[in-house]
Amino acid sequence: MPTHGDRRRLDQAFGELLDDRPELRDRTQLLVAELLSRGPVPPADDERLTIRIFADADALRVEVHDGGRGAVLRRIRGAPDARGRGWTPSLMNRVADRWGLVSDQRGAWVWFELSLRGGGA
Repeated sequence: MPTHGDRRRLDQAFGELLDDRPELRDRTQLLVAELLSRGPVPPADDERLTIRIFADADALRVEVHDGGRGAVLRRIRGAPDARGRGWTPSLMNRVADRWGLVSDQRGAWVWFELSLRGGGA
């Protein structure tokens, strides 16, 4: 489970990358928070999730990798809790400009992109 310090470092990284784009920073933080902490199956203590952030002139790309233990796929396939909360692709469809899921022998990861040129979601 991400610690408070982990979240603070992520917020700082997004703040530095998107300092002049608060709407993009907010969308990024919402999507990452959903993937890390609001999924129906939180990662076990021994499951390491890695976040990679890439930016160029066109887009910000964020990837959440599970390191091969299946945490990302279990979170997506898990059922919402009794109050209907849980990670769903519908949030990604509404907030991200593009997103996807990759699974191979190295693990699984969810990625999303937000356009830095305007005209996004």
